[in-house]
Amino acid sequence: MRTAMLTPELSPDLGGVADHSARLGEFLSVAGPVWFLTRSAAGPDRFRYGEHFGPEAVSRILAFLEEKRIETLVVAYVPFLYARFGVSPSLVRLVAKAAERGIRTVLLVHEPFVPFSPHPVRALRSLVQRLQLKTLCKRADCVITVCDAWTEIVRPWR
Repeated sequence: MRTAMLTPELSPDLGGVADHSARLGEFLSVAGPVWFLTRSAAGPDRFRYGEHFGPEAVSRILAFLEEKRIETLVVAYVPFLYARFGVSPSLVRLVAKAAERGIRTVLLVHEPFVPFSPHPVRALRSLVQRLQLKTLCKRADCVITVCDAWTEIVRPWR
């Protein structure tokens, strides 16, 4: 199985997603080669898509997936990893384009969205992040959550 893991944060970056992605990549490498798609420094098993996750990054990632004949794309999901306000149309586009190319997509939900707030801007952000996650869940072949509470949130969207 040829796998790519989209994880903006990866060691030597510090953080739970960075550590979890590195360990999951080690585990998956038993079944075949694993490449990390990251904004961090490039290396033999890494593809640096750039500092910002936008349309240009999506185009570069899609070309890489094709070049390496990737079969499975694992997306480490925390909304704020991909965009400043946690809303990333480019991430939704990447998952859709990968599916069009026959690449299985696994969405790994670390954090789903910000909670609703009485503040109008935060309430709108929460709503849009929920719609984003719902769209990603419906387009992904598999959704994995890191805790039972997130499983209950995404279950209706599968």
